[in-house]
Amino acid sequence: MLKKLMLLLSFTLILFAFDKSVPNGKIMGTSKCPVCNMDIHQYYKTSHAVEYNNGKKEHFCSMRCLAKVMKSRSDIKAIYAVDASTNKLINAKSATYVVGSDIPDTMGANQVAFASKSSAKAFQKKHGGKIVDFNTALKM
Repeated sequence: MLKKLMLLLSFTLILFAFDKSVPNGKIMGTSKCPVCNMDIHQYYKTSHAVEYNNGKKEHFCSMRCLAKVMKSRSDIKAIYAVDASTNKLINAKSATYVVGSDIPDTMGANQVAFASKSSAKAFQKKHGGKIVDFNTALKM
């Protein structure tokens, strides 16, 4: 059973690996997730970042790791998501998310953000899933 689980995890990581150059992208803070230590470059398309009131910035591999920090911090000034169609950081709270698509998830979270609803609908048509807002995606 453990061998099958490890094989499945390895396969998922290979499938969802992204170009290390992060075209058009920007990493805020370190290149490792402060919660789970995963490489932000590898999981950039599902990553989220925050800026705190004191100016400190952190970048998380997924919404799941972001949610863990949001529960314990009240000093978050801004939250960013990566627009999966452009790789640019966008305001996460105004993003449109597709959850539950056929893409491999990151840290158990399958939320992909888009700056426009039309981009989210095009992605959904190809990969399935449900279109939701930030607050709904955060709870899933």
